[in-house]
Formats: sequence, C-alpha cells, structure tokens
Amino acid sequence: QEPTYFFVLDVSATAVRCGMLQSAANAIKASLDDLPGRGRTKIGFITYDNSVHYYNLASDLSQPQMLVVSDLNELFVPLPDNLLVNLQESRAVVDSFLDSLPEMFSKNPVVSQSCLGPALKAAFTVMKTVGGKMCVFQSIMPNLGDGALKPRENQSLMGTPNEVKLLRPETAWYKDTAIEFSRQQISVDMFLFPYQYMDLAALGELPKLTSGNMYSYVLFNYEKDGQRFEEQLNKTLTQTTAFEAVMRIRCTKGMRISNFYGNFYIRGTDLMALPNVNTDSVFAFDLVHDEQNIASTYVTVQAALLYTS
Repeated sequence: QEPTYFFVLDVSATAVRCGMLQSAANAIKASLDDLPGRGRTKIGFITYDNSVHYYNLASDLSQPQMLVVSDLNELFVPLPDNLLVNLQESRAVVDSFLDSLPEMFSKNPVVSQSCLGPALKAAFTVMKTVGGKMCVFQSIMPNLGDGALKPRENQSLMGTPNEVKLLRPETAWYKDTAIEFSRQQISVDMFLFPYQYMDLAALGELPKLTSGNMYSYVLFNYEKDGQRFEEQLNKTLTQTTAFEAVMRIRCTKGMRISNFYGNFYIRGTDLMALPNVNTDSVFAFDLVHDEQNIASTYVTVQAALLYTS
C-alpha cells in the first residue's frame, strides 16, 4: 500500500478559538516534506462540526473545493475521486488548504456541536481501500450522530469500588468501529483538547484497538502548549513507520503466553494486528508455565513481525 495519511479535524468554535486548528495546520504543513513514502505518499482531509466537510484536492485546482454533507443519517461520499490524493502531485492544493484552514471557520464557528462519529465513518469510506494512518483532532465531546456521548461523570462514585465504572466505556460504538478500522489496516492517533468532560474511556477504544496513540492537551493554550503539540504531531507523522503489520510471539515448549498488553487487536488467539507500528511501539506479555516441567534449562522467546513499508 502507499503510505497514507488522513486528517479528521474538529472545526467547532472551541477548536478555532483555542488555537488548536492553527497549531495543527502549522504542524501538518511543516511535516509534509518528511512524510514516509516519498513520491508515493497519499493525503486527505475531512473537517466537521455539525456537518461533515470533504475536500477535493485534485492537482488541477488552484484551491481546494469544499463539499458539505449535513445529513448525518444518510451520509454519502460526494465525489468518487480526489478526496485522497498523491501528495507530490497535489502539493500546491494541499499547501493552499492548510494555509487557509485556520481562518476558514473563524467568522461563524459552530458552538458546542460535534459529529465525530459520522466524520470517522466518512474518513473510513475514503480510506478503506488502502488503509493507513488517521489523525483525529477533537476539542469537545461528540454529541451528534453515531458515536454521540453523554456526560457520565459522577462525583458520588469517586473513591468507591464503583469508581472503576467511569474508567470503562459505556458504549460499544467506538470499540466496534475500531475493530472495523483494524480489519481495513487503518490506525487512529487521537489528539484531544478537552476544556470539560470528554469521556476518554470511550474515545480511547479507537487508538487502543488500531495500534494508535492518544494524546491529551487539557485546557490547550496556543501560546503555552502549541509548540509541544506541534512537535509531538510532527514526530507522529515523520517517524519510521511500518504498515499492515502482524506480530506473533512464540516461546519454548512447556511455556506459553497468557496475556498481551499494548495497543492492538488480537485476531484468533495470538496474532496481534497492527495497522501501523513505529519505533515507539511497545508491547508486553505474561509468560507462564504450560507444563509442570520443561526439558530445557533456559527459555527462548521469539517475536516475529511481518509488515510493509
């Protein structure tokens, strides 16, 4: 597959006013020359508030063309091509989009409405034939369409045995979506900018099961946090990355692997599905006795990783 990068950006009033949109555009543009893949790299963008905005990035356009879909129940892809383009061929249009993005929604931003779920579905439809890395930027709790969440913070549960319920997702939508993404070799990195409760337990299922990562910038301030966020995003985009990976861990007869830890989805009983894996990826496991005695005086562990680059 071609190394593919797709950006799903919240453009609600909070995202615009806190400077997140400006900072994300800066970091993405600064990373374009160093994205893996050289002339093969593909790129695409979707923005969302109370509707989903696709972008035609055809190389023969002088500036990107926005296509708005406001019916969240009957979501459709408004254009068959040029929503995911070769970066080298459409570089001028991509640069134009990133230059204009911070101001595009500044005049009349949508307040307190976010259709993250439909935006994820839209991005999935565009990406599913090739897979790749999806970067999601979210500043408020999703509250429209599929994947809408409700505040469930309950102070009375704090410090009690039931507090653990708040750390577990209440809805299966994000887990089911993540498994579907993993099957199509799509990894999700989430960048969150919460100013109030956002339910990270639910949102965290996406990066957890697609071998992605989650980053949180609480009360994000452009002047104070912008550089840190931009450096992290730049590293995420440009570090050495393997695509469409699977990993299996084997050990000496008489021993067995009992549990796996990390961000991945297990296929079958022991095959770790990793749509993306990079130099910072870390996985752990429990090694236990399968038989009372083992013939060897030492234990051997083998981790086999199969991937494309």
